[in-house]
Formats: sequence, structure tokens, C-alpha cells
Amino acid sequence: MSSKDPVEEKKTTKKSTKKKTTTKNTSSKEITNESTKKVTGYIGQKVMKGDLIKLDLLGKTVPTAIDNTSVTFQVSNMDDAAKLPNFDPEKSHLYTPELVLVGEKSGSVFEKIGDLLTSGDIKYGEEKNIILDPKDAFGVRDPKNIEKMSYKKFMGIAKEKPRLGMEFRNEKTGKTGQVITVDQGRIRVDFNHPLAGRQVEYRVKPLERMDKFEDKVFAFISRRIPGLEQDKFPLDHNKSTNTLNITTPDFFGLQQGVGMSEFYVAYDLQNNLGLETVNFIHSYKKPPTPAPHDHEHDHDHDHDHDHEDEKVDLGKDDSIAEEIAKPTNKKSTTKKSTTSKKPIKKTTTSKK
Repeated sequence: MSSKDPVEEKKTTKKSTKKKTTTKNTSSKEITNESTKKVTGYIGQKVMKGDLIKLDLLGKTVPTAIDNTSVTFQVSNMDDAAKLPNFDPEKSHLYTPELVLVGEKSGSVFEKIGDLLTSGDIKYGEEKNIILDPKDAFGVRDPKNIEKMSYKKFMGIAKEKPRLGMEFRNEKTGKTGQVITVDQGRIRVDFNHPLAGRQVEYRVKPLERMDKFEDKVFAFISRRIPGLEQDKFPLDHNKSTNTLNITTPDFFGLQQGVGMSEFYVAYDLQNNLGLETVNFIHSYKKPPTPAPHDHEHDHDHDHDHDHEDEKVDLGKDDSIAEEIAKPTNKKSTTKKSTTSKKPIKKTTTSKK
């Protein structure tokens, strides 16, 4: 999961380029980034189609004659992130490499970057720079994506007064734009991507290849649910039924949004690793019963003290107290809470 929002703007003297997609080999650089220290064994090996890899990306806009600024919009390691003016070390999960199945058009990287990975011209640990034209990146600017609306309509949707540069989202259409003009009760909102119409430059560096089945599974889990420890998710893969059981930590299933995240993990595993069924097993263990306490009074029992006054009248709740006092042999409750089966393909035949 990489940070893809525009996060840095700086002046640069680099001239505008009108070249089409190009690559620049920087493999002679020594690898010093913390995120690349694991890949020593892969250096010198070519990235091949079908490899499941972690890919380090640094994306920024290319300056133009009109706009000589460069905006960094994607970083995927802590070293690059630390150079940003708004870097937050508490959000390290945002600055992680992209998980890419080389050769699959999954949308995790732009198509031209995918073509570079399958070309056989890039090796693990090697850096290459690639420039993408707008049509190959965030698209060209389309005047039709600039919408005019009345003040009343805007207020009915946004529920706040329009301000120049504010983000505007229409929940009905799902479109997000930016207010570009506010004039005499008329508002113009630009629904083009903020980087539409800009050339962008990526630094691309393949870091790691996952060969073991367990590592591949956990990589897909981490992409949807970051910040987890691999040994906390034991796997049971039944090859005969092509079923994978994933045991989660205690009470993991109670976390908000887990169900939807598990659905997407199952989708990734089924489509990328060919699994038929993915089960997530959630356990809810009974807490240990506290040891009985010896209730001794520190005061003298020979005084005139009415202990009957200390009794609590449970009334109708006596049955509840008796039920609580009953011993139980139940130790834990374990259930397969989420089962995702691969959809059955339906064939529709249309006869002339």
C-alpha cells in the first residue's frame, strides 16, 4: 500500500520534455535503502512474467514551461517518505512497496510500468526511471469534467459554503472534484484527476520475489490488512480440495471492517493463486476462571455485629446467581466465520 496523494511540491530547473515513454538505467547505484536489504539474493536476476514481487515506486510530476513545479505523489519506502515536508512516522503503513503479480493487468501499477517489468530488461535491486505521457498515467484533461452548478445545488450536496480549492464529493454519483471558481452564485467544480494532463516520472525498483506459498498468502493478507505479524496467521492448505484455512488471532474477527477486508483477501487469493475456497477461522476463548479467595475478616467476631444486614437480596435473580455458580467444561468457541467460494462460471449462449 503506497501513498499516492500529492504530498510534496518543490521548485526545479528541469526543463519540460515531450518525449514519449522512456527508460533510464540507474542500476549502477549502490542499494542503501532499508527496504532493499532483504533482496541481496535476487540482485542480478531478471524479473520474469509470473513473479509475485514487491515493487518500490517513487512517482512525481514532470515540470513544464508553464508550471515548473514537481509534485511527489507516490512514495513506497520510509527513506523517501522522510524527505517529505508532511511526513508522519506514525503512518508508516502508508509508505510500503506495491505487491505486483508480473504480467497481470491488475491495476496496481500503470500498464507501461507493467510492460517494463515483463520486458526482461530490469533486474531485482535495479533502478530504472520511466516517463509516462498523460494518456498512460492519470489521463488528459477533459473540459466535459468541469461542471457548473448553482449555489443552492452546491449547498444541498456539500452542506457547507463553497471555498476556492475545497474538495467536493457527490455521494450520488461517487465523483470527487475541486472547486475552481466561485462567482456570483455560480460554482465550477473540476472533476478531472488532480494530475490529469501532466507527464509523470516513476523510479521503479523491484525489491523482493515471493517464492514460498506461505509468503505469497501473507503478502496478499498484508496488502488488505497492513501491520500484521505472519506467525499469527497459521495456514492449512488442503491441496486435494484446493481449500485454504487461515486461522486468525483471538478476537480478530471483532475488529471493525475485518469482514470486508477478508472478502478482498479471498478474492486476491482465488484470482492470483488459483484457490477454490478460502476460510477464515476465528476463535473466542473463554477467559480463565479466577481462583477462589479465602474471605477472612480482620475484625473481632465477638462484637455485636449483624451480618445479616450485609446480605444482598437477589430476589428473582437468585436463579441467575446459581447459574453463574455452576461449573462449566466449555473451553473455547471456534467457528469458521467467513467462507469465500470461487464463483461458478456461467456460460451464456446466444443463438442467431
